[in-house]
Amino acid sequence: MTAEEILSLPEATVAARFDETSLDKNAAEEVVDLFTGQGTFASRESVESDFGRVQALPVVVVRNGSGDLLRLKRREQREDSPLHGKIVIWAGGHVRREDGANGPSIVQGAVRELQEELRISVEPADLKLLGAVWIRGRDSDRTRRHVAIVHEWQARTDDVAIALSATEFFERRGTSLSGSFVTPHQLAVDVDSGLICEPWSVEIVRRLLPERELVEPRLV
Repeated sequence: MTAEEILSLPEATVAARFDETSLDKNAAEEVVDLFTGQGTFASRESVESDFGRVQALPVVVVRNGSGDLLRLKRREQREDSPLHGKIVIWAGGHVRREDGANGPSIVQGAVRELQEELRISVEPADLKLLGAVWIRGRDSDRTRRHVAIVHEWQARTDDVAIALSATEFFERRGTSLSGSFVTPHQLAVDVDSGLICEPWSVEIVRRLLPERELVEPRLV
């Protein structure tokens, strides 16, 4: 079996583009161009052991037809992972070398991850770039070594069929938080209360979603 090869850039190259933790769509496009034009692919093992490189992670925020967003609970292979058991509002993962075979590798990677993690099939043109998030912390912090390239996909109806990958997410049971659609206002409440504390999700809610959606509950 061929070793997985993933896309990354030197940290200094990434740092030169991030004056703030979150970038809007226009600035994020420049980051995408950097990864596409200057990024290199190497084995996941070698990249993840190199603290001087930052990996591209396309992630997708999923909406139903009404504009509610999918809230998920991560399940990691290792329970000591900082993401294990965390509530998130995105699905996604690394960009693989083979993702570039049929188009821009970052978008194609996002499409593949949606299919693998949620069993949602989408066209690349249906993904909308929202921005990018890079959170600097200690050299050993996992988030420091990944840039979230944040996209949004919205279904045409509220009847969105998802099947959570058991290796990535906890299944929804009853009123479980995992695998449920909630309003943007509810997500803002979840962030303010600390229920959602995963850094990328917090940044997406606070910086990349339209502020008007977060202020008031939607009238039914």
